[in-house]
Amino acid sequence: MAGTTLRADGTGLGLHAPAIAIGAPGLVATGTGLWLARSAPRRALGVLLAIGGAAAMGAALLVDRHRAAAHSDSTTADQPNPDPAAPAPTEAPTRPAADEPRPSVRIAQLNAHNFFDTTDGYGSDTILTPQQYEIKLGKLGLAIRDAMHAPDVIAMQEVENIGVLQDLAARPELARYGYRPLLVDGTDPRGIDVGYLYRPDRVELVSSEARGTTRVSASGRNVQLFTRPPLVATFRVRSDGAAGADDARAGASFTLINNHFTSKLQGSDGEEKRRLQSAWVSHLASGDAGVADLDPARVIVLGDLNAGLDEDAYLSLLGDDPEAAPRFVNAAEHVPLEDRYSYRDGSRRSLLDHVLLTPALDAAVQGVEILHINSDPSPRLEDDPTTYQRVSDHDPVIVTLQP
Repeated sequence: MAGTTLRADGTGLGLHAPAIAIGAPGLVATGTGLWLARSAPRRALGVLLAIGGAAAMGAALLVDRHRAAAHSDSTTADQPNPDPAAPAPTEAPTRPAADEPRPSVRIAQLNAHNFFDTTDGYGSDTILTPQQYEIKLGKLGLAIRDAMHAPDVIAMQEVENIGVLQDLAARPELARYGYRPLLVDGTDPRGIDVGYLYRPDRVELVSSEARGTTRVSASGRNVQLFTRPPLVATFRVRSDGAAGADDARAGASFTLINNHFTSKLQGSDGEEKRRLQSAWVSHLASGDAGVADLDPARVIVLGDLNAGLDEDAYLSLLGDDPEAAPRFVNAAEHVPLEDRYSYRDGSRRSLLDHVLLTPALDAAVQGVEILHINSDPSPRLEDDPTTYQRVSDHDPVIVTLQP
């Protein structure tokens, strides 16, 4: 970004540009993500609301402690019986020998599209009827199991709260996979957030935190750059599928930065805001923002960026210097050109949902799929509980890596 410099001051390390100030994050949330064994109770999930200087500037984000407590309790609750008609569960891999290849990991990106519950929550959230909520859960469960084949980590957007992720993980379609939810509440007026579902038999959660920031508005006020801040999570691939594997047996680690940039409905103001959001995410991914456990060579930036392949918010993530090697490679480059879309507006197709890999991780790609289960089928299927088609208006993107 022209005129942009990196600056350290009393609020922390940030980006600085003329008339724009990007300061320290307003929220840090961490999760231990460590379990002793399949039968051992999960350790409590700690949630830290760091107020500091950024909060003084109006950048604090909200954390719903009641939901976080419910999240902790849910990990010890009995799961419902598996659906006998569903495919057999995926067996955990055995520990590889020294001369065997490293285990692979499957990472998915999915905008869940208005994944709300039946209660009146934060802001002007949508309130579903019990029947609508049941259909939404069922279609998502079918999509994750039958179309996406139970990825190890799913980065999701347009999720109301951690409770809906808990309900989804407990669905009979998914209960056998043991998905755990991860989400930090933001301040979006619609009440939507970004979050994860991950399989603890396949990956270990090392650390996580929501990393938003502030900017100076035209009126000179400090305002939030994100109402749904990037959720950064570092995972380690399990080499033997056993919870509690020590470092000597653990696989490689990688860091995901889950994003949902400002909507295109905000016009030129939204375009400028997306450009600033992109600059902040680049700063997070660089390793200069002090993100715990982040290796800049092993970062994946993913999410609904609301930016196409020719827009500044997307292009700036790849790198500002056309002569230099790109910072990231779009996983979609592994997909045939005619399939590089995840969203349809009438007859126009766009790739708005991205999985951006550092060159080191791009070299480890084994396969990439963009599943056109939502953009191609008729919108009339949105309320059909017998099919996963049109569970969202965005297509899922799935990347298989051998990190």
